Amino acid sequence: MAIALGIALATTPVMARVAVRLGFLDRPAGHKAHGQPHPLLGGVAIYLGILGALLLGARHHEEFWLLIAAATLLVVAGLFDDRFGLSVAAKLLAQGVAAAIVVPGSQPMATATGIGSECVPAQSLWSWAPPRWRSQRMMARVLSSTCMR
Repeated sequence: MAIALGIALATTPVMARVAVRLGFLDRPAGHKAHGQPHPLLGGVAIYLGILGALLLGARHHEEFWLLIAAATLLVVAGLFDDRFGLSVAAKLLAQGVAAAIVVPGSQPMATATGIGSECVPAQSLWSWAPPRWRSQRMMARVLSSTCMR
């Protein structure tokens, strides 16, 4: 976990600069409390941290690469949503495809990430996140396979 934290902390300022340069900004609007635009790519820094830690420490079975594919799909969908604003149907499609990638192998997923089978498959938890954060939370939970001990 320290590796993921280190990578995320190191890449967050870089992603903030990239966000400003590419226009990935959360601009103030009616329901938003901030007065200035804020960079949006912090979730990418978290993704890079988790991905880096997993690539350095996990056993790389076929199921592992399915997790990475599903998480990457969700990050890319989140980027498109932040930049262009995806419809609810498009977001649901991306989430459905990501779930379809990982659900059939949910039991081996825990083993592929080096976490025991006592872990609850993460994809069963993602629907509890607020709609705006589902992609990032799903990605984080899929990659970490949150354990319920």
